[in-house]
Amino acid sequence: MKAMRRKVVLPLAGALLAASGVAIAADDDADSGEPASSIAAGVGSVSKDNQHFGEYSGLKDKGGYGLLDVYINKRYDDTGTWVTLTGRNLGLDSRDLRFENERQGNWGYFIDFSETPRNDPFTVSTRLTGIGTNSEKILGSATPQQYELGTKRKAWTLGFDKSLTGLLPGLSVRMRFRDEDKDGTRLFGEGTFTNLAFLVDPISYNTKQAEVTFNYTAAKLQLSGGYYGTWFTNKNLALSIQNNPAAYPTQPFALPPGNQSNGLNLGGGYNFSDSLRGTFKASYSRATQNDAFVAATATPTLPASLNAVVDTTEIQGGLNWRATSKLTVRADYRYYNHDDKTPVYTYFPAQAASATSTNVGTNEPLSYRKEKSTLEANYRLPMGFRLTGGADYESIWRNNPPLVSVDFRDKTYETTWRAELRRSMSDSLIGAIGLLQSSRRGSSWNTQALAQVNGVATTGVIAPLNLIDRDRDTIRLTLTWTPIDPLSLNFRADNSRDSYFAPPFGNAYGVGPQKGKGNDYSLDAGYAFNDRVSGSMFFQRNDNGYRSSDCTVNAAPAQNQCANSNASPVWASNLSSASNTWGLGLRAKVTEKFGVNFDFSDTKVTDVLGTSLISPATSTGVTALPDIHTKVMTFKLTGSYDLDQQSAVRAFWVYNRYRSDDWTWSYWNYTATGASSDGGTTVTQNPNQTVNFVGVQYVYRFH
Repeated sequence: MKAMRRKVVLPLAGALLAASGVAIAADDDADSGEPASSIAAGVGSVSKDNQHFGEYSGLKDKGGYGLLDVYINKRYDDTGTWVTLTGRNLGLDSRDLRFENERQGNWGYFIDFSETPRNDPFTVSTRLTGIGTNSEKILGSATPQQYELGTKRKAWTLGFDKSLTGLLPGLSVRMRFRDEDKDGTRLFGEGTFTNLAFLVDPISYNTKQAEVTFNYTAAKLQLSGGYYGTWFTNKNLALSIQNNPAAYPTQPFALPPGNQSNGLNLGGGYNFSDSLRGTFKASYSRATQNDAFVAATATPTLPASLNAVVDTTEIQGGLNWRATSKLTVRADYRYYNHDDKTPVYTYFPAQAASATSTNVGTNEPLSYRKEKSTLEANYRLPMGFRLTGGADYESIWRNNPPLVSVDFRDKTYETTWRAELRRSMSDSLIGAIGLLQSSRRGSSWNTQALAQVNGVATTGVIAPLNLIDRDRDTIRLTLTWTPIDPLSLNFRADNSRDSYFAPPFGNAYGVGPQKGKGNDYSLDAGYAFNDRVSGSMFFQRNDNGYRSSDCTVNAAPAQNQCANSNASPVWASNLSSASNTWGLGLRAKVTEKFGVNFDFSDTKVTDVLGTSLISPATSTGVTALPDIHTKVMTFKLTGSYDLDQQSAVRAFWVYNRYRSDDWTWSYWNYTATGASSDGGTTVTQNPNQTVNFVGVQYVYRFH
């Protein structure tokens, strides 16, 4: 269980939608018998330029914004058709517009357009020029210029549904087509550990997806199957670098090549009897990538394209059996095969001939196969108890690479046992406790295909996290309590512990993964004070951790041992990430015409990148890293006042405060001087950001 840095996503989109006129339709007079429609138009204002508050909504610049939301719903009784037009955030960069027309139970189609921005939260100061194009120049500007990177997705989606009961009762077809462009820029670079140059990846992608699915439903048999295809195109296949220092000779850079996939699938279920049901799913797809290489290969006889081919096959089957009125049994099996058939060629002969290279100069296909079996039983005991027990067995096979730089095994096996006891202790209290225990082992370690040090084959000192033997124990507790009708409480706690076991060679100091933990607690409550006022609260804590140890290995002939010296000690990494989030909500209908909504949330995240010395005790070669703290507080207040039966005014205020002492980019230094200099590019973010967003909308409701 690896502790990972957590990214805090601000709940801006929800705040805007809650304040939009689209939600007004639900408040309309349902007694009229006519579908309700509404249009909400207004303005909003952002108080300050920011990098986090508007990361995904586009509200990152100080100033005014148009707020427009549309919901038009029309029913034609003479034909039984519906026409719907829905528009959200039409004045913002995160807009969405959808038109639908349908005759229920017969046919329907829709056209949808959406835009999704993603503004990078960092500011770049660089002398690089040509940013956003496929030709950039290092030191192209005499003085550093500031840039804010980001991307935007624009997508069109078409859909069509049709009942085909005229051909066969229970038959229908579903068609979807999506065309998405993604354009913009993101952080990129080149170099080594000692020489780093800043670059920008020019994003200009197009992705198309098509799906056709036939569905059939009968008394006992249900089937669903069809075709799914994807096509990815990159308009920038390469990035050329002008004024590239001698320390970075490789250019142009190849950017992600185009690819495509086509697949067929069929799934369904069959009711053998009232107590026995079977399900299945089978799919096959082929993905190919044959864009030409951006530069000629070193050997003329090599192909001009990778000619990549990956076949994927998936088969699933299951049975659900109600054996008695008290006992239910479920069995499932899943087979997944990722077969990489890409031809293998030696593209880099010099690396193939090197005794110390960590690769053999060829491309490396990645094939793997997964099989998972599940057996579970559920039994109703006396006194309101219900016992569930089960077991999972999963095996994973991976192809052997020609050369690896760490320990490798081609097979792993994981067995999981689980049990849960649930009881309704009263009409208002339901509790459950569950236990899970899993154990992962594998085939013997492949120590013959490891990289070499000074011409001598080396046995890896550390094994990858996903291959090493591991035991995991989990306990889970859930509780639902409704002591009185207006009040409901829900509690959940998950506690997991991982233990890792290093390979039995070259590991006198237990180098590698050692322990992991995961603790998740949540509590939420809701209370209805009366028909007009209701409140809610929640609390959530996540605490994940991971411990490992590492070292620098000796050179030959003792290359399989830790150096264990003052300059190169054995050290431990203690990673953890803990977050606490709590919030309050209030919904109040103050008068017949005036309503207020209030939401508050507060999140605090602490990331610990702890390092500690193991051996020798006198070493000074380990540097402690400071903790990282992130705090986000959001306050939302919305008020709505009905001017009459058809119109209303809605006003809202969103307050957001972001604090972080993230030092990551402060330690990332691009080369500032010398022959490999890029001018000393810096990447920074404002650690303290406070933003107010206020707005008002006029809402018009009609039938």
